[in-house]
Amino acid sequence: EFTRAAHTYAVTCALLDARGEKACNMLIHPSRQKADHSDAKNEIQAVLTRLRKNFGAEETRESVVTIWEEDLSQTSDFGHTTEEVLEITKAFLDRDPFEYLIVNSEHAVEDDDQLRTGFHVLVGGDSLGRGLTIPALQTVLLPHDQVTASGYALAARTNVWV
Repeated sequence: EFTRAAHTYAVTCALLDARGEKACNMLIHPSRQKADHSDAKNEIQAVLTRLRKNFGAEETRESVVTIWEEDLSQTSDFGHTTEEVLEITKAFLDRDPFEYLIVNSEHAVEDDDQLRTGFHVLVGGDSLGRGLTIPALQTVLLPHDQVTASGYALAARTNVWV
């Protein structure tokens, strides 16, 4: 699901940032159509902005708790309590740290090195598979035959390898 993938990416970024990591990137491949790239970029921006602005809401906090307890705590050695994860994530989101990039035949990343620092969400089509190396890639979202409510399915869950 699109929202869960976005929230998982945000929590992963927060935890890696707290550990001193310099980068965490997400890739969204909605389709080959350039118009879909803009739509996906707008959607991910909206989801992450809502997460930041509504972090105090019970539903939002429950989403972060679920992601931590069911997914990320199982694959990491961070050792944080759930309350610490909530605090770390909120502090990270308050900085509004994400950069959103469309990558396709009209928009290119000139140098892979620019992705080695920062928290980037890259949205694009087939050109992503043609020579672009995405360092610190933690979350990948790909289209799926069975379309979810927002048209996406989580293809690869976030993994924190440390």
